[in-house]
Amino acid sequence: MRPTPTRIALILAAALPTLPAIAADRIDRQTETAIPRTGNLYGLGIGVLPATSGSDELRSMVLPVIQASYADRFYINALRAGVWLVDSDDRRLRIGLAADARFGWEADDGRRTKGMQDRDFGVDVGPALRWQTDHGTLNAQWGFDAGSGSKGQSAQLQFVRALIRGPGLRLNGLVGITWNDRRMNNYYYGVAASEAAPGRPA
Repeated sequence: MRPTPTRIALILAAALPTLPAIAADRIDRQTETAIPRTGNLYGLGIGVLPATSGSDELRSMVLPVIQASYADRFYINALRAGVWLVDSDDRRLRIGLAADARFGWEADDGRRTKGMQDRDFGVDVGPALRWQTDHGTLNAQWGFDAGSGSKGQSAQLQFVRALIRGPGLRLNGLVGITWNDRRMNNYYYGVAASEAAPGRPA
């Protein structure tokens, strides 16, 4: 099994321009996440994932569907939880900490991975930034594996924009890019030398 291609993220570090003095009530809550935010949401959903890395077999999982915030500072959005620590005066720029869940897999569940070691469930923790502009919302995050699995790092950059704003239908568009370092990619998508087998090179 060959590792999947590394997704490359270009996160540009630049001085942010001075933000205009815009009243807090003009903050566009609906573009903060891919799902337009209209209030707290709780439920259950079905997630379908590859059984293992590189597998053409699928596994189904019951997952919580949560989109909630408390005191406009603590939040849960699907598999991400976080807290905002620093805000600009108009709250269009926010910096905080976030934690993202990362699913592992059991090697015996896939034909290609049978005989390998299982990959553990992980949690990536690190700083997060949200910058709301008049054209949409920019989200950026860097995280490291807080457990004992990959001990790797990842970075994400997303842009969310409202596409449909109607009384009965709201739809957001999202474009994003993710980068994983070598340890993260090797752990979840690679084959260690001790796991090599005929037809499965390291």
